[in-house]
Amino acid sequence: MLPLSTAADQSQASKKQRTNDAVEESSMDNIVTFDVGGKIFKTSRSCLQNHAGIHMLERLVSDTWQKDKDHTKPIFIDRDGDTFAYVLNYLRYGHVTLPATVLPEDMFLLDLDFYGIEPTEDSVRSANFLKEKNTPTDLVTFDVGGRIFKTKESVTKTRSKYMPNDETEMERLVAKWQKSDTTQPLFIDRDPDVFAQILNYLRFGKVTLPPNIPEDVFYEDLGYFIGLTRDTENVTLSVQRVDIGNTELHSFLAAVGRKYGIDSAYNRDPLDDF
Repeated sequence: MLPLSTAADQSQASKKQRTNDAVEESSMDNIVTFDVGGKIFKTSRSCLQNHAGIHMLERLVSDTWQKDKDHTKPIFIDRDGDTFAYVLNYLRYGHVTLPATVLPEDMFLLDLDFYGIEPTEDSVRSANFLKEKNTPTDLVTFDVGGRIFKTKESVTKTRSKYMPNDETEMERLVAKWQKSDTTQPLFIDRDPDVFAQILNYLRFGKVTLPPNIPEDVFYEDLGYFIGLTRDTENVTLSVQRVDIGNTELHSFLAAVGRKYGIDSAYNRDPLDDF
């Protein structure tokens, strides 16, 4: 005869096992499997009942429809599997965001209609909508000679006291780009190193040119983009050049030369090149 404590423990364990079996059986009964265009999906019956109204998927898993069916096999639906994944997500969450480059909204709505699911207002959106909503509208992206630059539109609005009524080439290019596909950068076939200094000039109202940017090339592009020249009042005062005769810079260049075995090229005054 078992001690009372052992008998009680066994009774409790047996009761717990029966409860677990019931939960597992209930959970298994709640799971349904679909084969949509060759892709397998699993979801719960309760998920399919989330949407208001009776739709095709809910009917397919109903006891009436499944009465004489083989429950070991998934329910086959001859539709696109990738789209069906978003249909299930719509039923799970009550809304969905579509990857517009992969699944156009009209195709998704076509399948919702096929399944008899009527979407609520603003419950279906494309990723493009969110991108347009979240991307700063004043951001301009340039591709200049293969190099990408980004700046605020306000930086490109360069009208000043020198040209209050004239639209600059920079403004014309940006305005034209804004009316086109702004997901692609605005391509400009100019020197990217010089353009970087043009943007700095627009941002700060002055610029210090590095040794690799000739002044005449900088002024040529300054004139091209915003119509300013050497003769424009105060422009030359705001354009400076790195002093390449500076001792620290000369030492740095010499160190770089020695590192790469070309120290002889820097063993002289850099001003000799000018």
